[in-house]
Amino acid sequence: MTCFFFWMDSSRTEMSTEKTTFLQTYPRYGYDGKIDHLRETNFTRLKETIYLDHAGSTLYTEDQMRCVTNDYLSNTYGNPHSLNPSSSYTATKIQEVRNEILSFFGTSSKHHTIIFTSGATASLKIIGECFPWKPTSQFLYLEENHNSVIGIRELAPSEEQSRSITLDEIKKKFESEDLDHRDGSDVENLIAIPAENNFSGEKFPLHLLPKMRTRRKDGQWNVLLDGAAYVATSPLNLGEISPDFLTLSFYKMFGFPTGIGALILRNEKSKILHKKYFGGGTVGMSLSKERGHVFRNEISMKFEDGTVSFLSIAALRHGFQVLNGLGMKNIQTHTHSLTEYLISKLKQLKYPNGQEAVVLYLNSSTFKLNEQGPIVAFNLKDSHGKYIGFNEVDQMASLNNIHLRVGCFCNPGACARWLKLTSAEIRRNFEAGHVCWDSKDIMSGKPVGAVRVSLGFSSTFEDIEIFLKFLESNFIQLEHFNLKTPPAGEQVGTFLEKIFLYPIKSLGKFQVENWEISSQGLMWDREWALIDSQGNYLNQKKFPMMAVLSPSIDIERNVLRVETPSGEFLEVDLDEIPSETVGLQVCGDSCQGLRYSDDINEFFGKFLGDFSISLVRISKSTSRNSGARFRPGIKNLGNVAQPAPSNPSIRFSNESQFLVLSSESVSDLKSRMRIIPFPIDASGFRPNFVIGGGSAYQEDFWREIQIGREKFPLMGPCNRCRMVCIDQSSGAENSEPLLALSKFRKSEGKILFGMHANHMPDGVGPWRVHVGD
Repeated sequence: MTCFFFWMDSSRTEMSTEKTTFLQTYPRYGYDGKIDHLRETNFTRLKETIYLDHAGSTLYTEDQMRCVTNDYLSNTYGNPHSLNPSSSYTATKIQEVRNEILSFFGTSSKHHTIIFTSGATASLKIIGECFPWKPTSQFLYLEENHNSVIGIRELAPSEEQSRSITLDEIKKKFESEDLDHRDGSDVENLIAIPAENNFSGEKFPLHLLPKMRTRRKDGQWNVLLDGAAYVATSPLNLGEISPDFLTLSFYKMFGFPTGIGALILRNEKSKILHKKYFGGGTVGMSLSKERGHVFRNEISMKFEDGTVSFLSIAALRHGFQVLNGLGMKNIQTHTHSLTEYLISKLKQLKYPNGQEAVVLYLNSSTFKLNEQGPIVAFNLKDSHGKYIGFNEVDQMASLNNIHLRVGCFCNPGACARWLKLTSAEIRRNFEAGHVCWDSKDIMSGKPVGAVRVSLGFSSTFEDIEIFLKFLESNFIQLEHFNLKTPPAGEQVGTFLEKIFLYPIKSLGKFQVENWEISSQGLMWDREWALIDSQGNYLNQKKFPMMAVLSPSIDIERNVLRVETPSGEFLEVDLDEIPSETVGLQVCGDSCQGLRYSDDINEFFGKFLGDFSISLVRISKSTSRNSGARFRPGIKNLGNVAQPAPSNPSIRFSNESQFLVLSSESVSDLKSRMRIIPFPIDASGFRPNFVIGGGSAYQEDFWREIQIGREKFPLMGPCNRCRMVCIDQSSGAENSEPLLALSKFRKSEGKILFGMHANHMPDGVGPWRVHVGD
């Protein structure tokens, strides 16, 4: 079955002045007016979403998926290693897809072969494992390569022969006349190049490739081109540039299917690849009792171990129909126009005091199609010139349903270059606890990653405009809350209104009228946690339904009780101390937990749908302290110097023994919210003590509170995350109240609400607090 994609011209007569000017400047935007119809008919799922992570994965069209589904339902596909009719049909279709892909890249099976893999990374791994390394073989890679390329160096013969190289060094080396036309040299070298930098969007000058693919005095040079980022939005003709090896992933080109990519190699280069392992379908003969096998003659069959993903391969042609229908040159000019426009607008973003808001990671001020891909990396600065953490930008974008990517994008060389990070700094950051994908974004005053906007064939002018307005409203024109003058009526009639504890970390609250204080906080507070099979503690951001599990402590019966909304329950004896010790990570700290038996863990696994979950109790051997998390002399939001912190012990809580929040602060927050998606009360912010009376945000200015006879120094403000957006009664996720908080409670890149506190015991316990104190 063949599907035909046809999108009509839906140019609108009414449009903004800004878009009119844009279209006059970029007349080749939008596929001759078809882009709006394409979005309206094939991306209905994006009506409330701004998707700007196409370099991560572009999006499939609805027509494409309909064609894939009809194809699957209309034809019988069998294992191509069999000889029955369905298998023969499948084998024929696979070959047709191979030919279509080669044609798409301007070549044919006469010159190139496609080896299907699980993705670009798997393709690169094949090259690294099968390349004919010799002691004198060299592996050079452009400094700004993806980790999957850099990983090849671990398979190369020696550290001395494997190194990064700059573009200038490449030009100097391969534009020299250091050629060797002898046929006798058997040393094969490999140089790896990204066609497009997945960090900055910079394109490699591909016209250099033929000069690089030469025999020189140090051996024959083979060129590996990582095309993963490039081929999604730029035409590539292998008949013109012809690298020895090209790697790619198809989901980056048209969204579906995932888990399949290709290694495209020049046919003569198959002879230099030395394959050792053989899987099903790769050999013409093999012996079981003794060592012996013969690989198949067909290049693709030799390297495709086991049964290829034949259903995914069948789906590829429908993706290529989308790209062919639009035309790769049209896609390139469409995305380039949006990229150039975005860059020009980002450069114009400034604060009222003249401070530029955006630091762009780009090579030059003007861009040609063959110089810059549709990727823009940047960081934001505040009005004082200090960096704003990229995780904050990502969090705010998520609240506004804008999908970005932040970090280093698995490209350490580009990250180091553009962020001016030395190897020594990167090592120090790692030793200080920073790893890829964590929450650390600024260390020693420097960003350790960036914000990346990447565009695809379905991106629109409206996507860019909404993103720019998001930056302006959330960072440039942000309303500032007055944090210097204490609110009127401070401390008048204040009292302890509510007491909450959370026996199992990140499960629901347990509200009490009075409670004992231990040396680690409220008795039994965060005594337990749930962990996965890797020892990572679980929270509501990973499992939102943890919110509706209700724990309680029955002192009289001496049990911990956990109840589901339907009334099912689990009870655990408070005196039970499990014998199995496990390691776990809590907020960067290595801890020891005591794992409960499988019959107890099954209760949580059944409810949350993951039977690898375990309940653990904190071990007495675990030493975690609150004071280390707060700098001496830290100032609270009211700029009041806090006392040097004590160093009390904590259990599984994030940062301190207690969290303090004013009910008036919660009321004021609710009044600022345009939409209240679910009943919001103080417990959603996980406080231990809710203070009644007084004025909103009075806690910002307190250095210490006394509840009854007990004193609690306030250690600093609490940085908020998306967990406060989870409805504690249903587990449903929303953008509020964090979105409202972000408008007026941001300080130094953090969204702050509530204050951390520790207990300062006066004498020997017992210590206790009561509602009404």
